[in-house]
Amino acid sequence: MDKNSTAELTRRMARGDTNALAVFYERWFAMMFAEARRQCRRDESFCMDIVQDVVLRIIKRMPPMRTDAQLASWLRTVVRSCICDRLRSEHARLRREQTRTLPRDVHDPDDEFSQERLRWLTREIDRLDEKLRRPLLLRVMRGWTLAQIGQALGLTPGAVDGRVNRALQILRRGAARTGAMHDD
Repeated sequence: MDKNSTAELTRRMARGDTNALAVFYERWFAMMFAEARRQCRRDESFCMDIVQDVVLRIIKRMPPMRTDAQLASWLRTVVRSCICDRLRSEHARLRREQTRTLPRDVHDPDDEFSQERLRWLTREIDRLDEKLRRPLLLRVMRGWTLAQIGQALGLTPGAVDGRVNRALQILRRGAARTGAMHDD
């Protein structure tokens, strides 16, 4: 049996095969993203969060499927469930925030500590590999969509998402290691 057929791929994923998950993500990312956009009609960022939620659920429980049609139908259901869960969570968060007061001690963006954070972040971004830095800057500085970045760089939206996430992980680890982003 072909190791990348739907039946074999989902069977391998159900056993926790990370290579199968990577193949699945590459093959099904566009469908999951499009389905999230279609079902909730929200912005790209929200839909990317939905796809991430779907993948997390799949990692926990992936039933073996026989056909692409069966898998697509199941994925549409999982996308809908993740949208409902995220909207419920968002609604609850908004209610909580409405009952809170703003903190009195908010840092001035012009203070020295904030300026040092910005200098640190700029240095760390400059140190990133070009394959990670360029998609990150196009996403953050220009506000391009994953599809726009992918088209400009000759990548799939899923590959762009992976590179942006890797860049952010590197920056977060560096911040945690150096304490650069904490105001103790």
